[in-house]
Amino acid sequence: MLKLEQYKLNIKLSSIVFFGIIIQIIATQGILTYNFFKLFGYWELKKVLHPIGILFVIIPVFIKLLFSKNIKLSPESILLFTYLFFQYLYLIIFKKITIVSFFYSFREVILIFLLIASYQLFYLKKEYLHRISKVLLILTIINIIFSVLTQYLGPERYMKLLTGKYYWPIDPELKFKISTFLTGIYRSPAVIGESASVGFFGVFSFFFIFHSKYKKYFWVPIILVLLSFTRSAYLALVIYAILLILNTKKYFNVAIKTLPILIIIFVYAVYSKFLNLESLWMRIDNWFNKINIQSNLFFGGALNKIGVSAPKSSGFAAIIDNYWLYLYYGIGLIGILLVLYFLYKKYNTNKNLLFFTIGIMTSSLFISINQSIPFLVLFPLLSISNWWQNAEE
Repeated sequence: MLKLEQYKLNIKLSSIVFFGIIIQIIATQGILTYNFFKLFGYWELKKVLHPIGILFVIIPVFIKLLFSKNIKLSPESILLFTYLFFQYLYLIIFKKITIVSFFYSFREVILIFLLIASYQLFYLKKEYLHRISKVLLILTIINIIFSVLTQYLGPERYMKLLTGKYYWPIDPELKFKISTFLTGIYRSPAVIGESASVGFFGVFSFFFIFHSKYKKYFWVPIILVLLSFTRSAYLALVIYAILLILNTKKYFNVAIKTLPILIIIFVYAVYSKFLNLESLWMRIDNWFNKINIQSNLFFGGALNKIGVSAPKSSGFAAIIDNYWLYLYYGIGLIGILLVLYFLYKKYNTNKNLLFFTIGIMTSSLFISINQSIPFLVLFPLLSISNWWQNAEE
């Protein structure tokens, strides 16, 4: 009888976790949720939607920890979370960290790993993957429509239509951003809020949809990625594709047959300045010349001085545009090694998933991906190994 009750409890808790995941996915649509809550006169509620979704995951975790006797923490989880605990203990005792900076650094560093560890406490059936993929497909189509609408209306008319006001490039209050790419193509925020987030929402949606019963629509999110005009999102898909091609004979044969088309695309990219590396050199110059953060090579110790948690006068330290550089200053080389070990153990369930993760992590060399809600929401879901068990190797 006790086992039956425990089984029923696990099923109910998994359902609550799934509900929390859906809320988090909806929270990725910043402009959409802004307009929804604005109808009731409380647009600020969009800010708490993501934390509410997190609570629907964390509360079942506490219940599970209290009432389940079979929970075993993995060595990689113990190592990483112990290290992060001492990072914050050091900041509290020897440095200055405010409640606000703690909250932001927690969201940008620890939350991802906490969610990964949390999801692995529950059995989330593969049917949940199909339901999530359906939601992602619908949201992808909506974002494609609004991305095209941006090009048609132009930035001012588009932003006034969706928010009632226009700032270039970023709204100081709502933080929605619209900018240009190369020679005047608009980087649309779609209904998410910022082009890079649009791009990576498309990247993750592609992987989820491709491994669900809706896989015949895998090309839909690829269109969204292309319309985001975000090269780091392109890079993630390109690396994933190259690794698949080199590892799988079927994909290698397809690549050989389409080689002439790929060459034409590459030549066009070169001559259209799409592969212009000027922005890359600017980033590198910023990394070496505009970041003035005192941190330890091995232990970091600057989680209270970087990203959103950085003081307002910090300048480039609040952006960095490199997830791994962010980790370097925050938790040092030892922390980065523990993160890599943690991710490898959680995402090495099959080569398909591992290759996709490598693509995402490589692209994060050129973007502050940890400040993007689509990344915070969708990346941890990749750790649910039974969803990808039948993925083609």
